[in-house]
Amino acid sequence: MLVVSCTAGPESATVRDAELVGTWVDESGGRLELAQDRTFRTKGLRIHSGIYPECPDGDTEGTWAFFVEDGDSAWSSSDAVSGRSVALQFRGVGQGGCNLSADVVKGGEELCLTDDQDDLCGVGAGFSRKPDSR
Repeated sequence: MLVVSCTAGPESATVRDAELVGTWVDESGGRLELAQDRTFRTKGLRIHSGIYPECPDGDTEGTWAFFVEDGDSAWSSSDAVSGRSVALQFRGVGQGGCNLSADVVKGGEELCLTDDQDDLCGVGAGFSRKPDSR
């Protein structure tokens, strides 16, 4: 499988949590590993957020949760079992220090990072599932 980045105008897709669990790799070899227990680890990740300079690069860890949408508002929920976007809360970064999420695109085949819920794939880093990582 080739690793590709998100392009302009991707369409979001709704997936269940089991479909996200596994290792996702970006074009520079950075890894985002999402676990069933709602934790994540990154390896070699490079985040280029113009809004949140506290977002950590390299090898980090934290927790993830789906965003739940209700009209014009959205929030992350540890109880949600499906969604189109995943909130990433990095360990050691205070609330609001790095509001980064991973948008689900291309029918669930790719993830891309954003630092703005209104800008799908705004950070531009695209991840494809590493083969045999489910």
